[in-house]
Amino acid sequence: MSLRYLSVLLAALVFTVGCQQSTDFSDVEERPLEEQVAYIVGFSQGDGVRQQFLADSTVDVPLDAKLLLDAYRSGLDGDTMLVSQQRAQEIFTAFQDTLRARAAREGLAEAERFLTTNAERDSVSVTESGLQYQVLSSGEGTTSPAMGDLVSVNYEGSLLDGTVFDSSYRRGEPTEFVIGEVIEGWNEALG
Repeated sequence: MSLRYLSVLLAALVFTVGCQQSTDFSDVEERPLEEQVAYIVGFSQGDGVRQQFLADSTVDVPLDAKLLLDAYRSGLDGDTMLVSQQRAQEIFTAFQDTLRARAAREGLAEAERFLTTNAERDSVSVTESGLQYQVLSSGEGTTSPAMGDLVSVNYEGSLLDGTVFDSSYRRGEPTEFVIGEVIEGWNEALG
């Protein structure tokens, strides 16, 4: 049986089962095999939509379930989509951009809350530029490195949720770099 034929058969079965308007699936295992397959396909696709748009707390997109189901049925019926494939891609791109912008705003607000709270800790130093740092241990030298000096440091960088994104400790050795050739915060903290 060809994949295309199977897809058409499954679509027809999903449509047929959908027309029955029954949401009681407690007897699904006693139903004919075709109805079981239709249930599995429909449930899997619905669950996929839920996971992609509803279960992800970072997305929080209220989808119009009636519109979604009507459009799904329209696709099963073989109707022509009312927007071009190019326009559909543009819409999804705009949607993704909107979600990214919202996530960025929320992330910035969370970072600002963290910095405000963190600055109040006794062990945290805050520079004039707003850089916050905490010295865990100091070397024995009496001079501080200057721009252009090679330094060797152990460090760990983590996100607000505690996820470590870089760690010399995990690599098992300090990292060396030249002050002035790294990000501004490193230059300021060590210079």
